[in-house]
Amino acid sequence: MRSAARVAALVAAATACLVTLSVAPASAETPGPVPQAPDGLAPMCAVHRSITAPRPDDAERAQALLSGRVMVSSYPAQDLPEDIDWSKPALSTDNYEVWFQSLVWTDPLRREWLRTGDTRYRDRWVEILRDFVEDNADRSQPLTMWSWYDHPMGQRATVLACATSELGLQPWLVDGLEEHIEANSDPASYIGIGNHALMQNAGLLAAGTALGDDEAVDLALDRTRRLLTIAVSPDGVSLEGSISYHGYNDAWWSEMLRAIEAAGQELPAGSERVALMDRFGADMTLPDGTVVNIGDGFPTDRSDYDWRDARAFAVYSPGYLVSRTSGAPGRTVLATRYGQPMKAMIHGHRDAGSLELWAFGTRMITDSGSYAYNGGFWRSWVRSPGAHSGVSANGADYLSEAQGRLVRAVRRNGYLTATFELPVLGGVTWYRTIKQSLDYGWVVVDDQLRAPASTSWVQRWQVPDDVDYQVLPARIDQTSGPGAKVSILAVGGAPKISVRSGVGGSRLYSTAGWRSYRYEEIEPAPTVELRAYGSSWHAVTLIVPRAYGETAKTVQATDVRVTPAGAALTVRTARGSARTSITRLG
Repeated sequence: MRSAARVAALVAAATACLVTLSVAPASAETPGPVPQAPDGLAPMCAVHRSITAPRPDDAERAQALLSGRVMVSSYPAQDLPEDIDWSKPALSTDNYEVWFQSLVWTDPLRREWLRTGDTRYRDRWVEILRDFVEDNADRSQPLTMWSWYDHPMGQRATVLACATSELGLQPWLVDGLEEHIEANSDPASYIGIGNHALMQNAGLLAAGTALGDDEAVDLALDRTRRLLTIAVSPDGVSLEGSISYHGYNDAWWSEMLRAIEAAGQELPAGSERVALMDRFGADMTLPDGTVVNIGDGFPTDRSDYDWRDARAFAVYSPGYLVSRTSGAPGRTVLATRYGQPMKAMIHGHRDAGSLELWAFGTRMITDSGSYAYNGGFWRSWVRSPGAHSGVSANGADYLSEAQGRLVRAVRRNGYLTATFELPVLGGVTWYRTIKQSLDYGWVVVDDQLRAPASTSWVQRWQVPDDVDYQVLPARIDQTSGPGAKVSILAVGGAPKISVRSGVGGSRLYSTAGWRSYRYEEIEPAPTVELRAYGSSWHAVTLIVPRAYGETAKTVQATDVRVTPAGAALTVRTARGSARTSITRLG
C-alpha cells in the first residue's frame, strides 16, 4: 500500500528520532516505534491560531464531545453519536456543514488533553479524526456535497497535519494526509480565489511539511504567491468586497505568512500588502467597536481593530472612501464603496455608491446584512441594490462587470466633497456627489441620473429599526428610540417619499424593508424610499443626524436653489446653521 511504503520510508529516514507514543486506541494497532513529525511542524501549527489557539470555552466544548454533544463554530450544541455518521450532520445548513466537515471543532479535545493530562480527551480526539479518515477515504464518493468541498478540506488538512505533532505519523494519519494532499493539489478541486483557496494552500503546506512532501510544499507556496496578488490590494485591502471579511482575511493571511516562515521558506513577493491590512481595518472600524457594514457581514459584527488608530480621511484603490469628524458635535463616520466590480468580489454586493453613516453612537444609514451564502431568494435580495442605500431604475439591470470611479474628492474648509461616476445600472448615467459637514455632521447627497427612456427611479436609505417615523411630503423624521435620531429631507427632485418595512418577499424589485442581523435570519426593518419618474432625475437629499434631545423641528433646509450642476441651500440644526452649495466635481 502507498501509506505503508511512506511509513517505511519515514522510519528508515528518521530512525534516530523515533519515539514510542502511547496513544489509545491507535497505538494498540500500531506496534513498534512511530516516527515523529518534522521539527518544523509544531511551530507552523502554533501560528494557525484560528485552529489551534486555546479558547475560554475549551473545557465546555471538550466535555460536550465526551458527553455526546458537539459545539460547531457559534452554533448551539447538537447531539453527536459515538459512531459518527458523516453523511448526516446534526444541522443541514450549508455553513454548519462546512464547519462540521472541517474538523476544527475537534481541537478543544487536544487542547484539554494537553492542559489537564486527562487521556479521555485524547482518546475521543483520536477516535473522531480516525473515524473521519476511514469513513471518507474515497473522495470520488463523497458522503455529502461538503465532505471534500474546498474550504473544509483545506482546513481539515491542517487539522490532520497538526495532529501528527502529538500523535506521530500513525499509518491512518498518513493515509488521510496523502488523500488530502492529492485532493488539494488537484487543479479540478482548487478554487483559486478568495479565502477558500488560501485555506487549501495552508492545508497543503501543512500536510506536505508533515509528510516531507517537497512537491506539495512547492505547489502550496507557488499558489500562495499567485493568490496574494489577486486577494489583497497594494494598499492592503482584501479584494473580497466585505469589510467583515477583510478582518478575517487579515488574520488568515497573517497566519499563512507566519506558517511559511515557520517552514523555513521564503515569503512571497508582496507580503508587505498584508502588513498594511491593519490600517484599512482601523479606518473601517466605528467608535462603538463594530465594522462598517459593506458587503457580506452583519450590522452588529465586531471589529478586531482599534478605531482610535483610524485616520480622519482615507481613500483606497479598490474603491473605498471614509471620512470622520470629531469635536463639539460628536464623532461621525461616513463611508462608501464605489469601485471594484461586483463580479470580482466573492463576498461583495451590488452596492456601488451606497453610503454608511454613523453618528452620535448610532448607525443612521446602514446595510441589510448578508443572510446566508446559499440562501435562495433572500440571499439574492440582500445583495441587490434594493437592500442598500443607493439608487435603482426600473428595467436597468445592475452590471456585475462595471466599475465605478472616484472623479475627485476634496476635504477642506470644514467640508468633504466627493463625486463618483457609477456606470453600474444598464443604460443609465449616474453621478453621485456627497458633501459632508465636518462641523455639524450632516450630509448632502446629489444624484444626477439619465436613462435612454422614462423610467421609475428609487433612491433608498436603510435607517434605524424598532423606532417610529413621521412622514411628511418632503421629509421623514425619526420620532422615537433611545439616543440619536435621523431626519432625511428631499430638497430637490420632487420625489414621493415613504417608509417601507417588511414589504414583498418573492420578487427582488418589489421587496423592501428587511434586515439580516444573524445568519439565516431576516426581519422587517425600515427603508426610506424617494421615488420619481422620467428619463432623468436630479435628486438632492439632506441627511441630518440629530443628537439626543434635538427635535425634528430644529432641522430645516431653506433658501434652496437647484441648478443643473448642483444645488445651494441653508441647513439649520440645533447646533447651528450654514449656507452651503454642492456641485458635481470634474
